[in-house]
Amino acid sequence: MTEDVAQPLRMPNGLGSVRATLKRYEKARGRSTLWHPYLRQCYEYFAPQRENFYFKSEAHKTGVTLYDPTGMVAMLRGASRLQAEVTPIGRHWRLFELGPSVNKQDPDAAPIKEILDTARHQFFTALAQTNFDVEIPVAYLDLFIGTMAIDVYENPSMTGPPAIFRTLPIGEVHMEPGPFGRVETSFRLHKPVARNVERLYPDAILTDDLKKLKKDKPDKTVDLIEGVMFNPKNEHFYVVVIHRQEKNGRLIALRDEGLRSPRSIVRWGTLGQEVFGRGPAMLMLPSMQSANMAVKLLLQNAALDAAGVYTAKSTDAFNPWTVTIAPGAMIPVESNSRDNPDVRPLERPGTFDLGQLSLELLHTNIKRALFNDLRDPTQPVKTATYEHLEDTALQVESSSAFGRLETEGINPLVLRTLDILQRRGEVEQFEIDGKFITMRSTSPISRAQDQADLRQLDGAIARSALLGPEAQALGLKVENMSRYIGEKSGLPVELIRDKDDAEALQNAIAEMLANRMAAAEAGEAQAGAA
Repeated sequence: MTEDVAQPLRMPNGLGSVRATLKRYEKARGRSTLWHPYLRQCYEYFAPQRENFYFKSEAHKTGVTLYDPTGMVAMLRGASRLQAEVTPIGRHWRLFELGPSVNKQDPDAAPIKEILDTARHQFFTALAQTNFDVEIPVAYLDLFIGTMAIDVYENPSMTGPPAIFRTLPIGEVHMEPGPFGRVETSFRLHKPVARNVERLYPDAILTDDLKKLKKDKPDKTVDLIEGVMFNPKNEHFYVVVIHRQEKNGRLIALRDEGLRSPRSIVRWGTLGQEVFGRGPAMLMLPSMQSANMAVKLLLQNAALDAAGVYTAKSTDAFNPWTVTIAPGAMIPVESNSRDNPDVRPLERPGTFDLGQLSLELLHTNIKRALFNDLRDPTQPVKTATYEHLEDTALQVESSSAFGRLETEGINPLVLRTLDILQRRGEVEQFEIDGKFITMRSTSPISRAQDQADLRQLDGAIARSALLGPEAQALGLKVENMSRYIGEKSGLPVELIRDKDDAEALQNAIAEMLANRMAAAEAGEAQAGAA
């Protein structure tokens, strides 16, 4: 008899049985395990606090002995800069707007614009109440290694924040490659204590063993396999939770999440059919290992300079295999020199100053790869053009990675969070379909094209001004420039006049001027008659 017969819950049609799901999990875990030694090395040098590929006790010291913290510091700065460029705190970095299938000049489109602008304010007000700004920089640390995974779930309580974000350690995530290059299905081995199972999964149906464990040993950990699985039959994502018992398992929770996956997995860059991504920290691992060794040798050289190594007279036989060259060490010799003092400093062939030169080059390469700002604040103030060129260079170097982050990570997170807020009635109901309503990034790095368009406009205005105001007005639609500048500058909709408002204002001004001229002419006529 199979395990499925006795299940209180059944797997949906299209996902197979519990036993088949366990086999998929084991296959995905075997594929991930092949990467763990390489990933562990990367985390040891760049983010030892996030290394969890091998079991260790709580507060256990992780990582190799680091003599050079450049990789750790550069990674933290890179994650902070990535957050400031892609998802800046306290700013609206997404805009809901009318799509290409809608005539934006249609009078009926104005109310929809106001609804979308109100929804944007509601969305970011609700997002500020969640832990998004706390979890996303941690996910960016993983992304610099190569792969990040972050979950977003609706808060079961109506009194707390509407959504809960959770960054998953990559050592726990086992991914299954999809047919089109994206990760659609993933698993993780979760080990909560028994008393927290129902809080994590409010819809869980506990087995008798779990109920007994919760009552008798509430602090004992439970092996749960949590899967986010894509069902190709209805194109829905399901959260599947299986309590693993020896070789078999029991399905204790099943939730249909609809068309939006609760888990976003982003890879920096992939090679062929690899399921894990390869990030800049992974590429810089040899440089970081060399830098760590160089600093170790520099410190050893400095210790030898400070304490010295000495030779001392000894009447015993000299054994070279027992000699230790270390700071303050004494090496027994039969004679020190012609003067034959009892103790004499050991002469050394040279110093390790040359290593400092190569170390600076290694540090520069590591910082540049992790998008650190290499500009020296103590240098003279640079022009705005120079600063812009520096920012443009960053955008060019990182455009492919940021594009993938937007597509695989940020956009799905926004759509998933928006669904949650709409279900809770905190945001207006509308659907982003890419035709009638679209979503556009307004983060600093995405605004680069807008800034380039404004610089082109500045140049065009300056050049056309040489032809005179009449020729400039004939060649350029000056009346539309203020609205164009406002849109490219990212101003709110309520601060930008649409075409109808502009025409109404223009007619009102023309009427006011006509009334003034009529009044002036009437006054002159009365004065002439007098």
